Amino acid sequence: MEETKIWAVEGTSATPLNTTNQMESEGLLESVLTANPDMLEEGMQLVGRQTSTAGGRLDLLGVDSDSRLVVFELKRGVVKRGAVEQAIDYASYLNSMGLDSLTEHITKQSSNHEDIQEISDFVEWYSNNFSDKDIESLLPPRMVLVGLGVDDTTKRMVNFIASSEMDISLLTFYGFVNIDGKTLLTRDLEVGRADAVVRASRKSSSRDRRSQFVERAQELTRGKQMLLDEFIDECVEITKEWDDIAIFSDIQTALRAHWREVGSETKMPSSKRVSQRLKSLGAVPGRSAGRRVMQKMLLK
Repeated sequence: MEETKIWAVEGTSATPLNTTNQMESEGLLESVLTANPDMLEEGMQLVGRQTSTAGGRLDLLGVDSDSRLVVFELKRGVVKRGAVEQAIDYASYLNSMGLDSLTEHITKQSSNHEDIQEISDFVEWYSNNFSDKDIESLLPPRMVLVGLGVDDTTKRMVNFIASSEMDISLLTFYGFVNIDGKTLLTRDLEVGRADAVVRASRKSSSRDRRSQFVERAQELTRGKQMLLDEFIDECVEITKEWDDIAIFSDIQTALRAHWREVGSETKMPSSKRVSQRLKSLGAVPGRSAGRRVMQKMLLK
């Protein structure tokens, strides 16, 4: 883990500040963030503190600038793997309540702490703040883990969950003790929404590309019997047009569809035969997924 350092500079003198990986209490961190919600995220509006759920009380509950409900799980020290379980537990409970019960629950729970503005009717509050949104945009809840640092295991887990298109973020603050005894905090978004969006976009783009590839290959060969080499050559031409990699499994899928359509009585060519033809055309097998990916087409 990279270490962040801060120096207090006066003239040409630089005094390194001591680091602290723990607030005096989780309640203190919670109070600081409640009073300053922009430290969590710009445009964040907190609607609950210590909101009750079936699995216990969640630390902070907010609505972001996109009108989504956000569950915050705070740790006064380093964020560890147990926080991941807690956040998922709380978010899944709120998501399972149904909108009517959830909005009523938020309304009642908003009065738990005086530092959270009491909401008399959450549906009305939501409509006033997000007039162009439907209340259904509130769900599913996002999850944000917050603490003073994070261990490697937890960061790996959060990255993995985020890559599965679940909206979870990891926000860490690093504490320093100033020469006057005050605590300074720096913020670092270890795993953010952008990471999840990019990964989800890549997955969606990949699925769309593969589907389009199969359809295009079928269209080119529709209604006519083609030799294996001719068919593969057509597939390769499609990938060249898109300036994209040729996916071995895509070609296999298109080939099976073609074989079914033309009703060929001959046995479908083996994967080895397809691979041999691709290699002869200059395709280089990749190492991932059991060498199923043809990573680079060398055809010009």
